[in-house]
Amino acid sequence: MKKHDEYTMDPNAEYAPVPFPEYADKYLFNVNDPDEIVNLDYYGTGRAVRCKITVDSTGHKQVHFTGKDGTHRNVRLAHIVWTYHNGPVPEGCIVHHVDKDRPGWNDISNLELMTASEHCSEHDREKWESGVFRGKGKAVICETDPEMRFETVTAAA
Repeated sequence: MKKHDEYTMDPNAEYAPVPFPEYADKYLFNVNDPDEIVNLDYYGTGRAVRCKITVDSTGHKQVHFTGKDGTHRNVRLAHIVWTYHNGPVPEGCIVHHVDKDRPGWNDISNLELMTASEHCSEHDREKWESGVFRGKGKAVICETDPEMRFETVTAAA
């Protein structure tokens, strides 16, 4: 199938509008396979096409949405799944993957909310223990939030 051929959705799959009001009337996602997101009106043609899933610089899968007003937004699949099942991600919180190496990485059972501070501590502790850490021997700098600085990894926890 070429990149922008008309897409036929699986009649046995459960589709839902993406859980963001500005995109809900244009995009659907497969509840059981969030890697399948469908644009119902490709560039105003009325054709349905499967959206391209990309990977951001931190290894998270994301999809690019275009709103009715022409605005663009990249959204991580984990945020789509979390928001569909639990409602919006509260300000200051991060959707965290519990098991980083399992199939079904973006399955709701593998997602949890953490505060930005908890998330920073979790990932920076892993980096500290593996010896791959910015600022080792100096103040500890959280790579996901450079404004957060600690004197030791224990202080970051």
